[in-house]
Amino acid sequence: MKIKFDKDKCLRLLKEKKSLAKKGQLLRDYDKTKNDELISYLSLLEDQIFWESRKKYCQILDLFVRKKIILDEFMNKFYGLRGSNLRASRVWEKNLEEEACGILTKSNKIDFQLNPQSAGFTKIISNLHSWTNLCDPDITSEMNLKQPELIGYGISEEFLRFTIEEDFLPQLKKYCKEY
Repeated sequence: MKIKFDKDKCLRLLKEKKSLAKKGQLLRDYDKTKNDELISYLSLLEDQIFWESRKKYCQILDLFVRKKIILDEFMNKFYGLRGSNLRASRVWEKNLEEEACGILTKSNKIDFQLNPQSAGFTKIISNLHSWTNLCDPDITSEMNLKQPELIGYGISEEFLRFTIEEDFLPQLKKYCKEY
């Protein structure tokens, strides 16, 4: 089920979450459905923030696949961009929470539009992050080919490059088309 971002509902849920937290309670314990809905709204917001960097992600992956940058440089660029997006997401969530609790004045209220094409983008980046964490310089592509059942424990740089080229880059390029 696709959920459409409803800012007013998101603000109400954030306010309720904050109110419960002041009492030492969690929204997920109080009302799991509301908690899940809030998580869905915040995920849509995070998708938008990450999606706005989609061309940078494609560029970094493309440079790595074409061997224009080495593994360390790829990791630094990818982790740096992902970290920047995560920090921006937390800032947006904090600002929404402040707006929900009436801390922001009317002139400071957050006005934004989420692009429906951004939905699901963060999941791809999260999956890619998991794959990059598996990269181990002590593992060879031969090891990955001879023992594919051990891939979940570590992959070679070559296997990472192949996976990015065959799986992740095509997924991300779909998001980079201009509509």
